[in-house]
Amino acid sequence: PLQPDFMARSVFVKFVSNPENDPVKAVVGLACAAQAVTDGHDVNVFFAAAATRMLVPGYLEGLMERIDAPASMAEQFVKVLSEGATWHCSFNSLKATAGIEEGQGGIIVPDEAITWSGPPGVIALATAAETVLCYRHRLKEGLSARARVPWHAQRHGLGHGGRPRSLACCIEGTRNDR
Repeated sequence: PLQPDFMARSVFVKFVSNPENDPVKAVVGLACAAQAVTDGHDVNVFFAAAATRMLVPGYLEGLMERIDAPASMAEQFVKVLSEGATWHCSFNSLKATAGIEEGQGGIIVPDEAITWSGPPGVIALATAAETVLCYRHRLKEGLSARARVPWHAQRHGLGHGGRPRSLACCIEGTRNDR
């Protein structure tokens, strides 16, 4: 339950890696984004690169099956996000991964309910958010703890307006992911 002095935060959730590489992480990302909406936060979700597959009808249900979770769970996450989050997608990524172009329809979100963008949108959303969650592939063996910290957190350390940035779940990958 939320506390009486609860203040909504801006939360940016970015999905970027192929969900086939780590389907559990993709589902956890959806669950966290949906929970942030349920908790009353201002949530923006962005799908880029191979993660745009998650927007193709039927894909999430298949992903849920591969991790032995009910398809209805994915449907509930999408319902919550559709009702309370702002959706964003890289149009070039969707075209490359699914052959779907901006404005064609064919994804789980109606065209009028999604903002089509690319790197400028990611940067704008990430720098404006108070909390950034980024779901991407696994950490390669042998990297130091410093390499586990996102390069942008290492460089800047502070969020928009000089507030400390809350970075969660964006802790895996390689420094070459930039």
